[in-house]
Amino acid sequence: MAGPAFETGKHPKYAGKGSNPARLLIGGHAPPNSPFRYMPWDPFQAMLLDPAWFYDDWRSGYNANKFTVTEVDGGGDNAGAITQTANLATLFTIDDADNDLQQFQHLYSWTPAATGFCAAYWRMQAAEATNSDYYGGWSSADTSIVASAPANYAMFKKDDDDTIVNGASNDAGGSPSETASLITDFTADTDYDFGIVLVPSSTTVGTMYFCYKLASVAAWTQVVKTTDFPDAAVRFTQLIQRGTTGASTMTLKRWAICGYQG
Repeated sequence: MAGPAFETGKHPKYAGKGSNPARLLIGGHAPPNSPFRYMPWDPFQAMLLDPAWFYDDWRSGYNANKFTVTEVDGGGDNAGAITQTANLATLFTIDDADNDLQQFQHLYSWTPAATGFCAAYWRMQAAEATNSDYYGGWSSADTSIVASAPANYAMFKKDDDDTIVNGASNDAGGSPSETASLITDFTADTDYDFGIVLVPSSTTVGTMYFCYKLASVAAWTQVVKTTDFPDAAVRFTQLIQRGTTGASTMTLKRWAICGYQG
C-alpha cells in the first residue's frame, strides 16, 4: 500500500500503549479480496486522531442533506423518491416512464494523491434486472452520470437490455474503458455485495480493485484495473435508471465509505 505505514488492528493480550489507533486498518483480518481490507479498524477514533481519515456508513440513516440527489421523472408527477426504510436501508423508487431515474452522490469528495486511498462497500438489490441501467462506485460530481460518461470515475456498470455487470473507469474526461464481464447473470430481487478501492501511486496513476460477490456467499472475487484511473476528485455514487415503462425500485441495504487523504 502506498503512503503511511498502516498496521492491522487486533486486541492484544498485554497492557501498554500499543500502536496509534489512527494508523490501524482491518487489513489481514478482513475477508480476502474484500474492500474491508482498507477500512479503518476503529473509524471514529481514526477520524478523531487523524483528520486525513473520513468514514461514513448507512447506520447514520439516509439524510438528503449529505447527498446531491438527481431525479428524472418523465411524467412530472414526482412519484419517484429516495427514502429510508425501517431497517435503515435506502430505497430508490423510480417513476414509471422509460429513462426515469434516481441518483445520489455523497458530499464527501476524495482526491487522488500518492499517500492516500479510498474504499467503498455496498449491498444492493434491484427489482428489475434486464430493463435497467445501474451504476455504483466512485464518480466525479455529475448530475447525470448515465447520459454521458463522467470525467472521472470507477464504477460497476450495468446497461439496459442485458444482465452483465462490468468494472468501468475514466480519467480526465477521456474515453472510458471497461473490464471483461464480471457478472453475467445479474438477477432481480437478489442481494449483491460490491466494493471498489482506489489506491493511487500519483495524482494521475493508480490501481482500482473491483470486489464483488453474491451476498449469500462468503468468498469475494476481486478484479484489478489500472487503465483510466480517475485523476480528480470523486464521490460515492449510486444510480438506477428505468429501461422501460413501469415503476421500479432499488434497495441499498447497507453501505460504507472511507477515504484517507494523505
